[in-house]
Amino acid sequence: MDNSPAGITSSSLTSPSLRAGLSEAVFKSCLDDAVAGLREDMRNMHIEIVKQFHMQQLEMRELASLVLSQQAELRSDLQGVRQQLDHLARKQQLDWLG
Repeated sequence: MDNSPAGITSSSLTSPSLRAGLSEAVFKSCLDDAVAGLREDMRNMHIEIVKQFHMQQLEMRELASLVLSQQAELRSDLQGVRQQLDHLARKQQLDWLG
């Protein structure tokens, strides 16, 4: 009595078309797994790039804010120096006249 499932005989298991079909199924399964893995890797890489871009964007905002703050302070200092220079120039001019 034959114990093989659904009419599959030992001779049909060794047929080239069945082996080719099984090989193709195994190959397709492996390929599908590899593609799924690559897609997941690409997705993770994309998420990481977006995270890094966001972090760099925040750092650049902080740096720009710091630069603008320092620039405002320097402008204020420059205005004070100009006023002192103007005051000294007027005083010097008065000393020459008087």
